[in-house]
Amino acid sequence: MDDVNIPEVNNNFYEKYMPQIRAIVTRILSNANQAQDIDDCVNTAFVEIMERLQQYSESRGSLAAFVAIITRSAALNYCKSNSRKSGELVGDDKIDFLSAPIETEDKAEFQMLIDMILSKLNEQESILFSMKYLYFYTPEEIAKVFKINRNAVDGRVIRLKNKIKKLLLKGGITIMSKEYFIDNISDETLAKLTDRMVKFERRQKNNSGKFKMNNIIFKIIPAVAVFLLVFVLANNLNIFSNIAKDTGENETNPSMPGVAVVVDEEIVLSNSELTEIPRLIEKSLFEYFMINIPKNKAGKRVVDKMKAYYILKDIDGVEFYVFTSDASDREIKEMLGYWNEYTSWSDIGYHKMLEDYNLLDNELAYDPYAKYAHVRFGNTKDILLLEVEWYTVETYTERIEELKKQFSLTVYDEDKKQIDEWIRSMEEDLELIKEGKYYTTRLINGKEGGYSFGFRNPDKPIETSQYFDKDGYYIFYVYPYYADIMYHDEDNVVQFAKFTTSQSKREYERTLKNEIIPFCDDLLERGLIPQERYDIYTTLDPLDYYVSMFFD
Repeated sequence: MDDVNIPEVNNNFYEKYMPQIRAIVTRILSNANQAQDIDDCVNTAFVEIMERLQQYSESRGSLAAFVAIITRSAALNYCKSNSRKSGELVGDDKIDFLSAPIETEDKAEFQMLIDMILSKLNEQESILFSMKYLYFYTPEEIAKVFKINRNAVDGRVIRLKNKIKKLLLKGGITIMSKEYFIDNISDETLAKLTDRMVKFERRQKNNSGKFKMNNIIFKIIPAVAVFLLVFVLANNLNIFSNIAKDTGENETNPSMPGVAVVVDEEIVLSNSELTEIPRLIEKSLFEYFMINIPKNKAGKRVVDKMKAYYILKDIDGVEFYVFTSDASDREIKEMLGYWNEYTSWSDIGYHKMLEDYNLLDNELAYDPYAKYAHVRFGNTKDILLLEVEWYTVETYTERIEELKKQFSLTVYDEDKKQIDEWIRSMEEDLELIKEGKYYTTRLINGKEGGYSFGFRNPDKPIETSQYFDKDGYYIFYVYPYYADIMYHDEDNVVQFAKFTTSQSKREYERTLKNEIIPFCDDLLERGLIPQERYDIYTTLDPLDYYVSMFFD
């Protein structure tokens, strides 16, 4: 053993590491229904540690990890000596594939595969794996160490198991001899996992009780004015308290009305209420909210509204209620009021729930229309308000003359007849424009070219005011949407395929799934459309299409 480790071993070693030894032994023996033997096993583990201290090498991890590994081994062996199999140590998880036998073909390759799989886990996943499957922490203990709620632990475990399952399948597990996943972890990997877990737990304990923030801005919003305070140094509670005193606010109450937190300088989070409707709610939390709604006529209306707009979905093995995107602004505002009336949730609480389930980056968790901040909408998100400039007699005449000049220089003789017919048709349209019987767009939101639309009625003048709102914006409806696809057939002839007209986003999604995607799958397989066009057709969203056309 290196000299550098001797002081740590000799200086109150028993007092320093006995709590850790007892905790590990207690977890393992309790899971094996041998709690009555804890004291005896603790003594056995301590003796084994003392006998093997000289094997400790600082290069393989901390002394605390070394103690944990030997204690775990001693406790497992103690259980086995009492005719218990290690696979039975998982309590309610006896059928868990990580602790139950897995059918494999080659033991050596299986061990290599396990080490490879565990190396692909991120830090949080590997620590969770170690706590649950190597050291038998209870879900409550895991929640305390990670500083998350109890339900979030189950979600993380499910996602961890699903990830390992996928990696096992990729590794080609086949049916033959049976091996335990846990029992085939190499000593080196076990040391790394344990060291990482021990250091993480120690770090969490050291940070406990401190007010720690990294790059978080507090925004104090009083009734009259807005004061923005940026805290660069945020690891010291005293520093924060001094700054808070300078604002004249009561720093002892972190939940006072009017305080918001800005995370990463982008997302404004309220401490006192929800400012945006929750769009992704864990099932049990949503159902608890529903229980709190009064059992009267008004309460039934709230429940019915919530059930209509929240749909149960499975996300990485955990059930969530997901808010649908086709509610009107008025209905969204109304439901936000319900959340604030019947719950004590705040933006920070919602943000914390998403963080617990690793869903901060999930697009379902946020307003899907946030990316359209630059877009003018009407009463619903299916209506766009456009600045429209129609062609006048003068501008349309100029357009015709420009085309005549352009075609006279570039058109081949064989195409001249067709071009002449087109120009003649435009000249007829010009006469209709003079009479107010034809309108066609020259500029949309200041942009020329691309998409255009218009009205034609040769019989009588058109009254266009009905198509504009009171502010003078043209009212453009995203739906009904007429989906069609252009492609070249086997003879290189241009073809157009038309699909069911969609009256709403939900109808379009059905048409996309049941008609457009299967049709495009066939075209791609036959080589009639390239991959890039397939990707456009099978992912196109009508709103995105028109926004890019008119506003981007």
